[in-house]
Amino acid sequence: LSIASTVSVNVAPTLTLDMGVATHTEGAGTTYISPNANLTDSDDNWDGGTLTVRISENAESTDRLNVANTFHISSSGTSMTIFSSGSEIATANATSVTSNNTMTITFNKPFVSSSIVKNVIRALAFETTSDSPSSTPRTIEIVATDNAGASVMQTRTMNVTATNDVPTDISLSNASIEENNAEEDIIGTFSTTDPDEDTNFIYALVAGSGDTDNDSFYLVGNELQSAEVFDFDSKSSYSIRVQTDDDNGGTFEKMFTITIDKTLAIDENLLKELKIYPNPTTDKLMVRIEKNESDTQIKLLTVGGIELMTFDANEEVSLSHLPTGLYILSVSDDQNTGTYKIIKK
Repeated sequence: LSIASTVSVNVAPTLTLDMGVATHTEGAGTTYISPNANLTDSDDNWDGGTLTVRISENAESTDRLNVANTFHISSSGTSMTIFSSGSEIATANATSVTSNNTMTITFNKPFVSSSIVKNVIRALAFETTSDSPSSTPRTIEIVATDNAGASVMQTRTMNVTATNDVPTDISLSNASIEENNAEEDIIGTFSTTDPDEDTNFIYALVAGSGDTDNDSFYLVGNELQSAEVFDFDSKSSYSIRVQTDDDNGGTFEKMFTITIDKTLAIDENLLKELKIYPNPTTDKLMVRIEKNESDTQIKLLTVGGIELMTFDANEEVSLSHLPTGLYILSVSDDQNTGTYKIIKK
């Protein structure tokens, strides 16, 4: 009489993902990788089983994989505990993973079935946090391994659609010009801050707050040019409003103040006798005149011509009480007058 023994053989699970590709749009929140995924396993015991997910191709550092709170699945905690209908079923190595790192979910309860694991797969989600993501399709790999070590692997393609982000700022390289200029002199160049890192920006002088003096200037490409000859004594500052357009429907506007610098007259005779140091200065200033006469007048002015202080030659004065910026030093006697730029750092 012989007795036959039966040896059970573990059968690998079967995993099917949604047909076609998934599509994620920048800024639209998370996108389910496969919301209609199906998992079957004849042994149906997942206590100790695992689920791993990673972006196996074309991952970026701003790509994210996580488990969304849906399909009766929820998660909590910094290391992520996963629940099914309120009962704990698994833990994960992270709340989300970036780039091509792997998220590993370990099931730790005897009642966990393939149906519950299926819901976790359906809750897997992708997101990019970049303002300028690559449109190269990502390949996402999902591996389901039951408690006996049998596994199944499937991949799904995630297309990424970037959206246009509007510019956020405009900068001007220089915002001043010396009086008695020529028309069409270049004052400065504009540049734009844009999350999408676009390069083909279109600049225009536009109506709106601060547009008072738009007609006094030209815009040629990104260059701001003078449209008239400026005279400091007539007007020392001008207001313009500039718009940048990223050529994709995104615009940003900003007001700028253009200041007119007074032409500094330098008398050659006075210059030979005069020494001003240090310039730029952080505090002390010395005006030394080799042949100083008692009628020499020294004044420190703002660029707008407001007198700030007077002092004698050959004595050190402190500018520590003044804010950083550009000032005008006026030195004069009976015969000569000189004006000089002083920079306070």
